Amino acid sequence: MSSILAGVRHVSSRLSRPRVLLLTILIPFLLLVAYLSTPYDSSFRAFYRFHRHTVQGHLGGEYAWINFAGRFSVDIEEDVGVIIKTGYGTRQRVPKLLAALAEEDLIADTVIVQDYPAELEAGYAWPDGSAVPTIDAMGWMIENDLLKEREHSERLAKYHSLVEVIQTQDWAHAEDLARTVGWELDAMKVIYLLFPV
Repeated sequence: MSSILAGVRHVSSRLSRPRVLLLTILIPFLLLVAYLSTPYDSSFRAFYRFHRHTVQGHLGGEYAWINFAGRFSVDIEEDVGVIIKTGYGTRQRVPKLLAALAEEDLIADTVIVQDYPAELEAGYAWPDGSAVPTIDAMGWMIENDLLKEREHSERLAKYHSLVEVIQTQDWAHAEDLARTVGWELDAMKVIYLLFPV
């Protein structure tokens, strides 16, 4: 340990004041050039941003980050859309979600994505009675030939069997089927969300 301190003292004794001043200016300048010349998502910039926010958080308290102005302004009515992803087994939750969203003035920018045909049931409505746009993700992908039969044949068969049971109005069997295969159809809705409508 003493040899390290001796080495530091030796180097610092060899640096004159102009050299120390030059290094004091040059090192921050080089760091700034490195920061500005790297891509926004580089590890160097991410490291800097992370530690800057950590220091700001410690200086301002635990929830200080909430009070920082965002980089871009967000207008809730213009910039935010809500996608409600549901299935046959969870459809009873949607009216409560719609009631909560109606209180937040998000009526115009909400769409429901589900895994069974919308026309098989009465559909969803806002508390004022207006209809909510509802999309059958699986049906849309089948109609637009976006699913290759070989790759998704098992899930497509499960979708078709659920649709058939709903059409025959065997509600108990439809509920049981939704419980057993609903998670697989739910995964297919994620594929739908990757395609531009």
